[in-house]
Amino acid sequence: VQNYKPGRTVSIICGNHWVARVIERGEDEANLGRWSHIGLQGNQTTKILHITWYLVCNQNVAAVGEKTAFMQQDILLRQKFPDKHLNPRRQSVMDMQLFITKKQREGYFIILSTDGNENLSATRRGYCPVESDTIHAFNRDH
Repeated sequence: VQNYKPGRTVSIICGNHWVARVIERGEDEANLGRWSHIGLQGNQTTKILHITWYLVCNQNVAAVGEKTAFMQQDILLRQKFPDKHLNPRRQSVMDMQLFITKKQREGYFIILSTDGNENLSATRRGYCPVESDTIHAFNRDH
């Protein structure tokens, strides 16, 4: 289990026109394979950040298999923060919100592509378990 890391995300830009506009690229700083991103320079002032994000299923640690992405992230989070009991799904949402906020402050417009393992059209959803000012695409106010 230690060396096995199920999944990861990839963000790819194709075509000379777009490749020449790449100004940054990377992945989540925790190195959990949760997201990857590419920043593009548009016109003189426009910057776009495309994020590809995989959000693990909402599961119980006691019930998941040892080779699932949820369990892998749980193990790595416990190694990094042994005194805390972090839920990989909730932590991923909070980390993504911080990352997006940071990038918006840097002047980026955000495009977020995700496998959120959730029905976003459901009336009650847990996609953002923390308070957020974000207007989601499935929100009536969007």
